[in-house]
Amino acid sequence: MIDAIKIVRAERGLGLKEAKELVDRHIAHSDTPFGHAEPGKLPGVLAWIVLLVVLVAGGAWVVVGG
Repeated sequence: MIDAIKIVRAERGLGLKEAKELVDRHIAHSDTPFGHAEPGKLPGVLAWIVLLVVLVAGGAWVVVGG
């Protein structure tokens, strides 16, 4: 959380209190404890994109005669 506050302060030019409040609000409205995907779990959309890329690459390999 400290790193998140540092990043917010640097990128938005906020003071410590304002940056902490912004990070706290983000965490409070997030589905996960730290406001990002849990380790080892891809968000749903990203998982579908990865699957699509793998399928397209496999299809291209079959068509080209890999």
